[in-house]
Amino acid sequence: MILEMLKLVCIGVLYLILGCHAAGNWCYEHEECEPNTWPEHYPTCGNSSQSPINIINAEVQLDSELQPLHIFGSSQPSTGVVTNNGHTVEVVLSSDYILDGAGLPDIYKLSGFHLHFGSLLAEEGSEHQIDGQAYPLEVHFVFFNTEYVDLATAKTKPDGLAVVGVLFEYEAIVTSLYFTSSTSVEEIPMVNNFRLVQPLNGRIVYTKQ
Repeated sequence: MILEMLKLVCIGVLYLILGCHAAGNWCYEHEECEPNTWPEHYPTCGNSSQSPINIINAEVQLDSELQPLHIFGSSQPSTGVVTNNGHTVEVVLSSDYILDGAGLPDIYKLSGFHLHFGSLLAEEGSEHQIDGQAYPLEVHFVFFNTEYVDLATAKTKPDGLAVVGVLFEYEAIVTSLYFTSSTSVEEIPMVNNFRLVQPLNGRIVYTKQ
C-alpha cells in the first residue's frame, strides 16, 4: 500500500474498553457479515459504549486534571511483522513501547497497530470523525494493560486495552491488498474497512488544554 502526499497527522482518540470484540464470521465486505450485522451475531457489539464516535469539538469538556499522554520506547527504527489478517493490515513491532498518562489506571504495552482506510481518492476511511468529518486513514495503536499476562487476557477485562487512534489526511491511496478468509473464493480489494460512527449514549469526551 502506498500513501501519497501525506498532509496531516493528529491524535484522534484514546479509549479503554474494547466495546465490540468478535471472533468468527464478521467482515466489512459482504452484506451478511458487514458491521451493521455485528450486533445480531455478537451481542456485545450492540451495547451502549461502542466505538467509533464522532468527536464534536463544541461539546468536548475541558479536564484540567487530565494528564498528558506519554509513549516511551526506542527512538530507533524497529523491525516488525506485517500481516494481512483478512480484515486489515496488522503490524507487530519487535521493539517495546509503553503508554501511560491521560487518566490511564496502569501502564500499557504496545501489542501492535492496524489500519482502517477508504478507497482511492476517498474522503472517508477513518473510523472516528471530528465534527462530522472523516479522514482517509486511521491507524489504531493497540496497547494492553501490563497488569495482565498478555493481550488475549487483557481483551476480557474492562481496563484491559488502551487504543490510540491517529488520523491521516492524504491525496490518494493505492493498495494491492485483498480481503481474505479461509472460505473465500473471490478476490475482493481491501478498501472501506471501517465501522460507521456509533451514538455516544451520554458519554462525555474530555480534552486537556
